[in-house]
Amino acid sequence: MTRNKSDVFYRLFKNKDMYLPALLCLGAFLTRFGFLALSDNFKGPQPMLNIITSLHIFKYPGIIQNIYYQQLPAFLYSLFAAIKIGGDQIISGRLLSVFWGSMSIAPYYYLVSKIFTKRIAVLSALLLCFYPVHVINSVITTPDIMGLFLLLSAMYCLQEQRNILAGVFVFLATACTYVSWLFVLILPIFIISIKNKSLRKRLKDAVWFFLIAGLFSLFWIIITNNVYKEHNLFYNNFFNAKSFYEYLFSFMSTVSMITRKLFFFPLPVLFLLGLAGIYQSAKTRKYYEFFFLIGALVLTLSLGIFREEIALIEQGMLVLSALLIPFMVLGLDFILHVFGLSRKIFSMMAITLISVSLLFLSMYERPYLPKKIRNLSSWIKYNVQDRNVKIYISEDKSLYFSSIIMLSGLPQGNFNYFEKDSIKLSEISRNKGSYLICSGVMDKSVWGEFTKAARFDEYWVLTGLGK
Repeated sequence: MTRNKSDVFYRLFKNKDMYLPALLCLGAFLTRFGFLALSDNFKGPQPMLNIITSLHIFKYPGIIQNIYYQQLPAFLYSLFAAIKIGGDQIISGRLLSVFWGSMSIAPYYYLVSKIFTKRIAVLSALLLCFYPVHVINSVITTPDIMGLFLLLSAMYCLQEQRNILAGVFVFLATACTYVSWLFVLILPIFIISIKNKSLRKRLKDAVWFFLIAGLFSLFWIIITNNVYKEHNLFYNNFFNAKSFYEYLFSFMSTVSMITRKLFFFPLPVLFLLGLAGIYQSAKTRKYYEFFFLIGALVLTLSLGIFREEIALIEQGMLVLSALLIPFMVLGLDFILHVFGLSRKIFSMMAITLISVSLLFLSMYERPYLPKKIRNLSSWIKYNVQDRNVKIYISEDKSLYFSSIIMLSGLPQGNFNYFEKDSIKLSEISRNKGSYLICSGVMDKSVWGEFTKAARFDEYWVLTGLGK
């Protein structure tokens, strides 16, 4: 019996180019799975709040009253599906991020190999496997890593001249992260700049891409304008609200902040290698595609059109870091060439040393909850048996509110954020079944109507006396 070469499985295993990116994805998965066990789902309140919001996504379709905590619906629906399939609310949601973080290595490898070389693609993908900002966002329930996967897939499709499919990927990405909205503006210019087609055909492709990619953004702007009114996603009268000098100062401040984050967060040497690679790229007039994407992203991030509450810089840093890594490898080759060192020997030694350094840095930067918060949540879980009990949290300056809710295992409706102006202490204390979580030095003149139930360092659990 002859083998049908059109058979999907035959073509899959015949394609040896798939083995290396598959191996890199596996390595990334094992790394992130290890970090999953060694870290917590904490990066401020947002990761846990994302889980809470996703659990009620069909009752409240992704619109909440505080725009600071507002996430886009595609991520929330995927998080809801992961929780329903996996069962565990926290681990299942985090495994979704592990999946997207691992899978993003594949389109990244193909994209870099298409623009640079296969060798640079392998080394860049290897560094991305251990890059701190990528690893950390791959083990917490935020939409950033899912958006990165979709953006990298879109960029690769553009290199393959599949503009419609690229538009679909960006459409999905805009439903995950706000930084993807910037690519609705950036990538049409990128399409027009490719000179292997007539100008008319390039303009047509750019228009079709823009119409597909920008469809969700337009829909979401209309929805949020109706909900938030003047407190929507953007600053009103952006170009009129600031003078030219105020705007220029804001622009330069944002550029400076991006540079500092790139310089201090990975390793200073990596940023310097990236600058050397960019210099070499400009000198040889090669790899302009990535240079354009980096410059355009920094420029649009610095415009500051979105409100400060939108975590645009953090999402942008994840994309910028991925785009800069090939220039770091290119810069390493350039420096080795300047000093007359063997690229085959010393580049692998340097990449190995950098990878180990990044792994240790990722370990140092991994998200975790203090032991006192873990113990406090466990105490509530095992000592509060009444499923209808009211628990108030006061002065949550460290933003552990959402983590305590999720780790306690109690219904989310049982918890209330306590503000002295809105609820009187005497009203809470009269309820014998209520609890109050507070922090700081105990002042009997303020908390005298309660009795101490437990203490975890500066955190106190008080219960009402029922008087």
